[in-house]
Amino acid sequence: MEGYSLVYNKLKDTLLEQPFVNEVTEGLGDEIDLSKQTIFPLAHIVVNNALPDGNHVTFQVTIYFTDIVDISDNGANNKHDVMNTQYNVALRLFELLRRGELWNDKMEVAGCSLATFEQAYENYLAGWTMELTILVPNHMTIC
Repeated sequence: MEGYSLVYNKLKDTLLEQPFVNEVTEGLGDEIDLSKQTIFPLAHIVVNNALPDGNHVTFQVTIYFTDIVDISDNGANNKHDVMNTQYNVALRLFELLRRGELWNDKMEVAGCSLATFEQAYENYLAGWTMELTILVPNHMTIC
């Protein structure tokens, strides 16, 4: 069976091939590992829902592209670099989905949006969230 596994595994495998992604995790948005033990930069995949519609299924997915913002003793930080790098990782994934290798795997992007992301807990994290709408074939039969 394809569906969920196809979407998750293709996203994970593609993200792990990117030079600025060291780890890919999954779960709810509040389950992003914020500890200092995580190997950043991190991509975190949340499959929000699936909408069957005849010969295809629409998956709505959120991906967090995040890295640690380093702050020096004088207050200077690399937030701008983190935001720029993670934006480009997100944009590359979008292009791979839209017209690259993932298109050959029967995944089609029906919508995409990006928004900035910042959280300060044990680590000060910044980056982008990507809201994706992905269509995949529905191979389930009624027999």
